Amino acid sequence: MENLGRVINNTVVAHKVFSNAIDTYDQAISAIGSMNNSIAFTLVGDSRVGKTTLLTYLKSKHSPKRNEEGVIHPVAYCCVPPQPSLRGLAISLLKGLNDPLLESQKTSGESGERALKARALKLIKECSVKAIILDESQHLTRAPESKTTYAATEWIKTLLDETNLVLIMAGLNSTTNLFDQNEQLMGRCMSTVRLSRFDWMDSESRSEFLGTLYAFQQKMRDFDLPELTEHDMSFRFYLATGGLLGYLSKLLTQAVWDAITEKRTVMKMEHFAVAYEKTMRVSDSNNAINPFIGSQLQATAERVAMAKGVGVHIPAPRQSTRRKITRS
Repeated sequence: MENLGRVINNTVVAHKVFSNAIDTYDQAISAIGSMNNSIAFTLVGDSRVGKTTLLTYLKSKHSPKRNEEGVIHPVAYCCVPPQPSLRGLAISLLKGLNDPLLESQKTSGESGERALKARALKLIKECSVKAIILDESQHLTRAPESKTTYAATEWIKTLLDETNLVLIMAGLNSTTNLFDQNEQLMGRCMSTVRLSRFDWMDSESRSEFLGTLYAFQQKMRDFDLPELTEHDMSFRFYLATGGLLGYLSKLLTQAVWDAITEKRTVMKMEHFAVAYEKTMRVSDSNNAINPFIGSQLQATAERVAMAKGVGVHIPAPRQSTRRKITRS
C-alpha cells in the first residue's frame, strides 16, 4: 500500500479553467518559433487554488530531452526571490535550467551580474527554451521603487526583447500590479488567467468541485469509502476546505496516510474527521466546528460564507516607523 501514499499528490484534476489555461499555453509554446516577438501571460490567484499544480503539469508536458547537440529544455521554471534582484532572478533561472556551471558564476558586483545575465541568455538559446515560468511574481510588486526590484523588472523586459519565448508570470492576485508599474510589460501580455476557489453557490463552480471529488475518488478506488460526490458528503468537504483545491488535496492525502499507517482499506466519516483535525486545525484562529462530526448539514448561506473564509490571508500589522520619544 506504500504507493497509495502518493495517489492524491499525483492526481491532476483538469477542471475548465485549468484545461483552458493549459490549451492556451500549449498553443503559444507551439507557435512561438514562428513569431517575431516574445509574448507574456499572467496566471494569478489566491494561495491553494492550484497554480503550482497547473504549472508543474505544464512543465511535465514539455520535459527536457537530449539530442546530439545537448539538452533541449523547452520550459524552464524558476521562482522570483522574496527580495527581488537581477542577480537573484538570474541565479533562479540558471537553477531552473540545471546549469552545471552555476557555482562558478556566482561572483558578486556588477561584473558578476553581467556574467549571470549573459550566461542565462546563452543557455536560453542553447537549450532551445520556448517558455519561462516566473512563479511568485508578486514579489516584484512589493517595493517597485527599490533599485534592485527595478533592475529585476527591467531584465525581464530585456529577456522579452532579446529572446523569442513565452513568459508566464504566476503569483498572487497582486501580480497584475506589475502592469501599473511597467506599461511595456502590459503591451507584451496576451491574457490573464485567474484561478479561484470553487463556489458552492454557483452551480457551474459547484459542478466543477463535484467533478474534482469524483476524480479523487477514482484514484482512491482501492479504498472502501463513502460516495464523495453525494450531497451531504460533498458539502462537508466544501466546508472543510473552503473550495480550495490545495486544502482538499492535503486533507485527502492525510486520510490516505492514516489508512496506510493503520493497515486498513476502510475510510469512514470519523476518519475524515481525524484528517481534518490534523491538516486544517494548524492555528488557534481556526475555531470552526469539524464538518465531519454530527448529523447531516444543510447548505445554508451562513455556512457557505464561513467556508469562504478558509485560507484567507490576514496580513500582519505594519510596524510603525515613527521613533519613540524618550523624556528625561
